[in-house]
Amino acid sequence: MTLQNEIVPVELTDPQRVLLRARLDVWHGAATPSMDQVRAFGYHSQESLREACAQFAEAIQPQTSLSRRAWTQVLFLAELGFVSDVQGAGFEWRIITGMYDEAQSLSVLRGLQRKLIGVRLNPMIDTLTG
Repeated sequence: MTLQNEIVPVELTDPQRVLLRARLDVWHGAATPSMDQVRAFGYHSQESLREACAQFAEAIQPQTSLSRRAWTQVLFLAELGFVSDVQGAGFEWRIITGMYDEAQSLSVLRGLQRKLIGVRLNPMIDTLTG
């Protein structure tokens, strides 16, 4: 088994699960990436990206086991979906998700980043595609 396919369990808090699901749901409408971005995420079409986000969102449970590649994609898509006003929800985050406390959302995101630092792939060393 390659490093990117290694399955890693991660225990998530309720706020972390809510935040991840909301951020992944952004890719079903509010955020529409270009085909270049879709390919950079490791997918072949916008529909395949949407399907993956739906599967990831469904998989997010208190104890979630995903591959390192999947955790890396989930975190990246969540980060981009929340922060980017060009490709994500950006300023409309509150309206789209119903999560009105941006400071709390950012605090939860930072907690996820710290939690996943030993789990996610390093894009400078490891590949997200393939």
